Amino acid sequence: MKHDSHTAFLEAATNIAEHTGKGADLPKAALWAVDRNSISYKKDGHHTLSLYLKGGENSYRHDQASNKGQVGRLCIMPKGQETSWEIAGPINFAHLYISDEQLDFFTSRTFERDSRLINLKDTVYKQDEILRTLMLKRLQLDYEGAATSLLAKEETTNEILYRLTTNHCSGAVPGSALKGGLSHMQLKKVMAFVDESTCASPSLEDMAEVVGLSPFHFARMFKKSCGLSPASFVMRHRLEKVKDLLVNSDKCLASISAVTGFAQQSHMTERFKRYTGTTPAKWRKGA
Repeated sequence: MKHDSHTAFLEAATNIAEHTGKGADLPKAALWAVDRNSISYKKDGHHTLSLYLKGGENSYRHDQASNKGQVGRLCIMPKGQETSWEIAGPINFAHLYISDEQLDFFTSRTFERDSRLINLKDTVYKQDEILRTLMLKRLQLDYEGAATSLLAKEETTNEILYRLTTNHCSGAVPGSALKGGLSHMQLKKVMAFVDESTCASPSLEDMAEVVGLSPFHFARMFKKSCGLSPASFVMRHRLEKVKDLLVNSDKCLASISAVTGFAQQSHMTERFKRYTGTTPAKWRKGA
């Protein structure tokens, strides 16, 4: 069987295991090896993107017996969905586990739209060369470990999320109305306010005032639309700004801490490490 350069590393792997760094706020990737078997799959905590790397030509999902797997094909298993599979022989495959919080933050920040309008499709053995290549690149970056640029891993992951949300999602049912939440125009106004605010950490009252709501109702409606509380969203936004300044400016860490709303550099470092799995200094060096 012919393997491209991205999958060659699998031949040398003696231990199929998770490679993603601990604590990094990115979807986790894992490699798996399964022999002939009948299995059920259900994950309540995240969505799963799966890529067949080796074998699987006679494997199938029980409700789609005529649709057989093969190397390079992708499956998308939305959170909470239970499926059963017939594995006809040894296979190697990769999973990328995406939480609701990760998907919702990416969606609301990238498209400035209600995250409930984006729903991953149940997908079985789909051919998507762009997504396949991105998945292989992400696996290669994970395999290389400490030698890998953290920025490169984040960029590749964002490209995967963009491909998923623009090519493998279904929106709200035509003509249906979402219950609660902010309107598209309200959401755009809030996003612009957070992005352009001279205050690195705007208050709930400031954000609510932009759309003319009470802080209580705004907080509830924002979470319905974005899948995150205003506080969680703003913190993520500040940390993303820290990343940008680390890579695209020569500001010292103390200055970056000040302009992104952290009272102390140590607080920024602690939050940043919890979010990315590494320190600001190492992130800058690794970029």
